[in-house]
Amino acid sequence: SSGINAEWPLRPGICFVVILFSAIVICQKSRRSTSKAGQTTNKVARKRNRNLELRILAIVVTDFLCWVPFIIICYLHNQGIVDGSTWYQALALVVLPINSLINPMIYDRTITRFCKRRLNSWTSQAAVVHENIVATSQAA
Repeated sequence: SSGINAEWPLRPGICFVVILFSAIVICQKSRRSTSKAGQTTNKVARKRNRNLELRILAIVVTDFLCWVPFIIICYLHNQGIVDGSTWYQALALVVLPINSLINPMIYDRTITRFCKRRLNSWTSQAAVVHENIVATSQAA
C-alpha cells in the first residue's frame, strides 16, 4: 500500500458543493423573505437581493479560485506525480493570502452598512433620551 487514499479527491469537492449549496439556500431564503413581505415589486428590495446574490457569488468564486490550485497540487502530490513541497510554500505565501485579502473587501459593504445602521439607530435613540431629559429639566 502506497498510503494514497483513492477517496481523497472527493473531499474538497464535497466541501465546495456544501458551500455552493449554502450560498444558493441563502439567496433563495432572501428572495422568499422579500416575497413574503410583499416587496417583489419594490426596486430597492430587488436591488438589495441582487447585491446580496452578487456578493455571495463573488465569495464562492474567489474561494474556489484561490483554493483549487492548492487542492490540485495536494492531489498530484498524493498521487506521486509532483513533489508538492515547494508548491505548498508558494501557494501558502501568495494565493491563500490573496483570498484572505479579498474576503474582507467583499464583506466590507455589508459590515459598513450594518455599522452605519446601528450607529444611526443608537444616535437617534440617544437624541430622544436627550430631548426627554431636557424637557423634564425645563418642566421642573
